[in-house]
Amino acid sequence: MDLGQQLRVTRKQRNMTQAYLAQRLGVQPMVIDRWEGALCDPTPDQLKELGRILDRPFNLGNQADADRGMASVGHRFWPWRAVARYRR
Repeated sequence: MDLGQQLRVTRKQRNMTQAYLAQRLGVQPMVIDRWEGALCDPTPDQLKELGRILDRPFNLGNQADADRGMASVGHRFWPWRAVARYRR
């Protein structure tokens, strides 16, 4: 089970909506949906806060990445950081 599925299952077991969880984390509900849909991953700090709110530890992936303050995202990307290429 990937991180997104773990988040969704745990959130539903705790009877929380995406909106409520997002409010507790200080993010938009769309962000929770993206995490659960495996479009992107939360930061290590957000994972720690998720674990505190949901009363469940979540795996940060590669510990070396976590030590550098990066989430292990594999093939995923941050679409809002993508650079557009323009033709002249």
